[in-house]
Amino acid sequence: MKKFDRVTVLLGVGLILALLAGLSLVAGGFMKLFGFTYDSVGSLVLYFVAASVLSAVFGEVFSALPKVLYAMGKVNRAEGVILYLVLDTLVTAAGLGVVDHWMPSVAATDKAIVAVSLLFALPGLGDFGKGKK
Repeated sequence: MKKFDRVTVLLGVGLILALLAGLSLVAGGFMKLFGFTYDSVGSLVLYFVAASVLSAVFGEVFSALPKVLYAMGKVNRAEGVILYLVLDTLVTAAGLGVVDHWMPSVAATDKAIVAVSLLFALPGLGDFGKGKK
């Protein structure tokens, strides 16, 4: 088994945190259009990190379901895409909503949560249906 150098691990973790912080700032700015408020940038970043961790497991399961149904031929491509968008948006919205409920330093409206959840679901459409002929 290969051992990792501490510096390499720290650089990797730092890069991931920097990307999450940048994504948090962009998503927070987008949500602010819909009434999202937060006390500090730190609480904004923590909000998105916690929501990402919370919805990651369920997001993978529910994002895979439409792809599997499409690969099995149970749904056509359009139905699979719609099902993917709905399920991924709902799971992400649930994660954001739970974290919003337990973090008093942020306040997200339902519109802001649904809007950013849909925005986060859109990049996954690019690889939907790849591999099936």
